[in-house]
Amino acid sequence: MCDIDEKLLEDYVNGESIKRRNLERKIELKSRRAKVYPVLLGSALKGIGITNLMNAIIKYLPYSMGDEAKPLSGVVFKIDNSNVKNKKVYVRLFNGKINLRDTITIYHKNNIEKVKGINDLVDGKSVEAGSVVAGDIGVLYGLKNVRIGDILGDGHKKIRNINLAQPVLKSQITPISQEDNISLYEALTLLSEEDPLLQLEVGEFNEEIYINFFGEVQMEIIKTILEVNYGIKVKIADASIIYKETPAKEGVAITRIWEKGSFFAAGVGLKVEPIERGKGVVYVSEITTGYLPRTFQNAIEEAVYDTLKQGLLGWEVTDIKITLNYGVFDSVMSTPADFRNLTPMVLMNAINNAKTELLEPMYEFQLKINKNVCGKAVSDLNKLRADFQNPVLSGEDIIIQGLVPVNT
Repeated sequence: MCDIDEKLLEDYVNGESIKRRNLERKIELKSRRAKVYPVLLGSALKGIGITNLMNAIIKYLPYSMGDEAKPLSGVVFKIDNSNVKNKKVYVRLFNGKINLRDTITIYHKNNIEKVKGINDLVDGKSVEAGSVVAGDIGVLYGLKNVRIGDILGDGHKKIRNINLAQPVLKSQITPISQEDNISLYEALTLLSEEDPLLQLEVGEFNEEIYINFFGEVQMEIIKTILEVNYGIKVKIADASIIYKETPAKEGVAITRIWEKGSFFAAGVGLKVEPIERGKGVVYVSEITTGYLPRTFQNAIEEAVYDTLKQGLLGWEVTDIKITLNYGVFDSVMSTPADFRNLTPMVLMNAINNAKTELLEPMYEFQLKINKNVCGKAVSDLNKLRADFQNPVLSGEDIIIQGLVPVNT
């Protein structure tokens, strides 16, 4: 606490008496602002510390508040497909209200979902309800095409875009019985909805099914779930490495409206540039909605994200900033489809002008060994193309930390 509270630090350094209640109050305030994170000890298996945990949730977590009168804004944080006919979508509502049989727009997506049922969570139990309101969480039924992280209605400052770690391995998965191919795809679709760390792909020219994953343990879990819950036995091919691309430098491209060779009633200009590793994709528009209507801008943004799935070398493009710096429409002829179809060509031209570099996935590692074999370990790490810090002595052991390519 002392490193974030100067008054507390001053009292501690000067040997002043610190009252327990004052300290607890400071911890409460700081934890509600996510400045500190209280840690409690216990065991769910043996029922130890459960009461303390429940009290701490009330004491330390921020109060859930929202404005029911404002436009709808919520986020999907969990999906339960255990009952295929009644898919459960757990939502946290920040503003607005959702009533039974309401239609909901998914932020930045074209689909509209209808709410066919609502459950409220009361004292750990799920009970039927007619609505869910701002500041609360609830379970919605009837929503088909949603994923964890989807925003219902409008965005909200409290909804953070969390970049989860991305899978680094890819394998083809096939059923032992070819009659189960469709069932396998449906089962994996449901599993990928529940688990954002599992990604599903289908071959472009055939019915081959691929999954992107992290490692062998995850694969064994998926195989067991498919066999036990869905009655499907599968075999998984040897894994291949997933690489990515990033721009090597800045690149720009523009196609003006009615330009020779363009078949679309739209004009689009884009600039791409590399950004810091791990930042993902950043999209910015310098064009106001007064100059280029929101419907056209939404079509451009959607096309940008779709196009980035495959770069110049055939891999997904990441750590890239895309800026929309030109956009023109015809008030009579233009449609969102014109912008949606033109944007991929302009974007790929900009990326081609920037060129791309291949990004190799890396694992972070910590190696703890006896100091007598330090030289052998360093030699082996060099053969694996590892990038590591100088070894640190810890008693009779040596600790080495760094990064190593997944491929080696």
